[in-house]
Amino acid sequence: MKQELLQIKAALLTWLKRGDGEGHADHVMRLTVAAVVLLFPAACLLVDRSDSLSLLLLLVIGLTAWVRNGFRAGLTRREWAYVAVFAFFFVAGLLAFEFGHQTDAGFRLLGRYLRLLFVLPALMALKRYRPPAALIWAGLGLGALALGADAAWERIAGGAGAGLLTANTDSNAAILLGDLSALLTFTFAAGYVFIDQRLPRLGPWLVALCVLAGLSACFLSGARGGWIALPVLLILFLTARHLLHPRAVLAGAVVIVALFAGLYFLPQAHVRERIASGVVQTRAYLRIQDSIAKFGHPLHCLDDVTLLGIWASGAVQAAPPAIKISVAKMRRSSALVLQRRYGCTGTGVLVLYNPGPAKASIRFPRYPRVDAGRAETRWLVMGKGGVKFGHGGRSLHRFHTRKYVHVDMVAPRQFSDGVTVVVPAHSRILLVPVESFVGEYSYAVLAHASVAERLQMWSVAWDMFRHAPLLGVGTGAYMTEARQRVEANTAPPVVAVYDHPHNEYLDALSSRGLLGLLALLLFLGVPAWLFSCGLRSPDPVRMGACLAGLMLPVGFALFGLTETMFIHSVTLGWYAIMTAVFLVTADATEGKVQ
Repeated sequence: MKQELLQIKAALLTWLKRGDGEGHADHVMRLTVAAVVLLFPAACLLVDRSDSLSLLLLLVIGLTAWVRNGFRAGLTRREWAYVAVFAFFFVAGLLAFEFGHQTDAGFRLLGRYLRLLFVLPALMALKRYRPPAALIWAGLGLGALALGADAAWERIAGGAGAGLLTANTDSNAAILLGDLSALLTFTFAAGYVFIDQRLPRLGPWLVALCVLAGLSACFLSGARGGWIALPVLLILFLTARHLLHPRAVLAGAVVIVALFAGLYFLPQAHVRERIASGVVQTRAYLRIQDSIAKFGHPLHCLDDVTLLGIWASGAVQAAPPAIKISVAKMRRSSALVLQRRYGCTGTGVLVLYNPGPAKASIRFPRYPRVDAGRAETRWLVMGKGGVKFGHGGRSLHRFHTRKYVHVDMVAPRQFSDGVTVVVPAHSRILLVPVESFVGEYSYAVLAHASVAERLQMWSVAWDMFRHAPLLGVGTGAYMTEARQRVEANTAPPVVAVYDHPHNEYLDALSSRGLLGLLALLLFLGVPAWLFSCGLRSPDPVRMGACLAGLMLPVGFALFGLTETMFIHSVTLGWYAIMTAVFLVTADATEGKVQ
């Protein structure tokens, strides 16, 4: 291993020196391109604006090379096809903005799309000052190590709230961390044969360390989209089996399975918790949709057992938390009475029990309508206690009954986002909320449920596409259109929290219509086709670059199922820079065996 380290040092020093006949300006620009390729994978998420700075440097160098080359780009047909789909993606967004609903968010998004046009000078810069293959995979390995170390530190130190990972791991930063970590891991692993040939002793250990770090960052991020992509990327990785050692492939698969299994059973990793919550939230969304579909009378009881339990899980208890919450089935006689009097069709009832020596209170969420006037709500209660609608100095409605009675409450509209229940010591209360309008309590379930939120946003995005199928409602206009539906009380407020529907394809359909979807499919499909042509190459560099390049559009296509990837500047820059790097590397070795 010592001899290999000395060889790396000697090769690095030789490469850093100015070559014969190389001018000072060319030397500086060559080292700048190399620095971008080496540092960008690690800095993309850890250093603010690193994507913009990297694109800017490549833009300046590419334009300089273009001018010095007599304004000739020198691109091949493959490279022009690659550049064309980036330009078409921008044009589709521009047309949708021009003929759709023009918003400030859409204008800012067009500014992000504008950087896609930088891929042309970036490609020229990379072709003129082509970085060596060793530098490319060193940058990918460094990126995997950096993101893995950051994710582990945030989990161990408990500082997730201030970093990429948040307490519930539902932030955009955590999602991008998980997705890009998965891509970094597999694009780095695509160079395994090249690394193994150059460093037969040290290489396998470096590959194992970087792969382990990248996978750890993916799992610790809690990003379920990244987890879904891992099996597909692994299968894609196995397409290069003609150059891979069977033992290495088997070991890699075992490592992924073992790592996921270990983190699944490790409580601190929250993997099992995230999977279980996804299942529960999906069931909640389906229950909500079924409840809304059956809503055909002025009053509707929230008495579905599953939905009632999920809604109650969002309650906030006053310290110390003493109230025990459970969901039970009503007695048949009570269910018949409530059905006859109030139209209740379910059998669920919420049970609150206070085993402590003093009274305790708990606050349940409610979705307040945005229209003016007083807010009114009704609850069916049994037992001894009190309920208070809204917050502030609202009056407490006391009750003491052995049968279900209704309690009608009124509060100012601005204070109507919850109902507080007071349970005396050693007492039990049974209650059923009654919805006076669509989603009064069931929509509150979606407030902190990322999966259920996504499903609801997807439904709204599809409805937008149906009303504007050709060019959509306008680039970046999703939030504005969603807010109008919320104000009309036809959608829950969570659909207007984000400026995208957390699905790449539905975002394209809703905001840019069929033209936008076509641009997106070409944006992903053409690079994938260009890279797939070199997968059978016997050259480890070309094969590794093509395999890594193919993983990029495939990975982004998979991530786009649960997240709108191309609305973020970092992912736009990441896709542009890394696909250009792999395209130049693959084409440089075409027909050669190193």
